[in-house]
Amino acid sequence: MGDTSVAQSRPTLVPGIAAGLVLVGGIWILQAMASAGAVQDMLERDGVPSFGQNLFGFGLGFFGPDLRALTLHPSYAVGAITATVAMFAVVTGVVWLGGRYVIPSGGLAIFVIAWFASCLACATGIAVNVVVRSALSPSPRLDYAFDLLGAAPRVGGEWGMTYGWIPAGVALLVWILGSPRPSRNVLTSPPAPVGD
Repeated sequence: MGDTSVAQSRPTLVPGIAAGLVLVGGIWILQAMASAGAVQDMLERDGVPSFGQNLFGFGLGFFGPDLRALTLHPSYAVGAITATVAMFAVVTGVVWLGGRYVIPSGGLAIFVIAWFASCLACATGIAVNVVVRSALSPSPRLDYAFDLLGAAPRVGGEWGMTYGWIPAGVALLVWILGSPRPSRNVLTSPPAPVGD
């Protein structure tokens, strides 16, 4: 039997919060880069996709191609903010709950849990964004919303698989740095003689 008391006392909320902050922060940074056209030169050269297109191409605009679209109607901004909060909550919660029973040497397990949490959070974020935008839209189109909801797991999974290793790495680093160090029992006096 393993020592579950150490594993249960291991802090996993802080790594979950760190992974959540890195995930949503990274999504907004990539969104801003897409809106500013900061990587447009990397994406295409003479109409041919470059290395940058393959690396960044599908994933720059999580909330659409341009941040200015968030100002078109309040439903866009509310959807993006609600999706951001939902993604943060999913990553933090999954890492916290999933990591509570990881053995003390289970760094790989924390990494995999955080990466899975990133995939799940991105799919959840897209679904929440679609639902909120459709609910607050002046003329909701349910057929369009259902089409987007059907694509949310695939698109969110792609986002999580492509970029989720970064928050997972941060969660692992925070988990390792926050781990209790084993104490060394140093004898300060010689042992008492046994016997006579």
